[in-house]
Amino acid sequence: MKTRSDFVQSVKERCDAEGIDMPYPHTQLLGGIEVEETHAENGTAPADD
Repeated sequence: MKTRSDFVQSVKERCDAEGIDMPYPHTQLLGGIEVEETHAENGTAPADD
């Protein structure tokens, strides 16, 4: 485990020295939700237009 840790550290230091940035992985959530108003929640019937 120590050998792996030393290797990863040396790679990171070399990348830093060369100006190579390694961003953290991230997830971008896209989308939306449509919500319709219901009258059942408050006990009233919908109005007829």
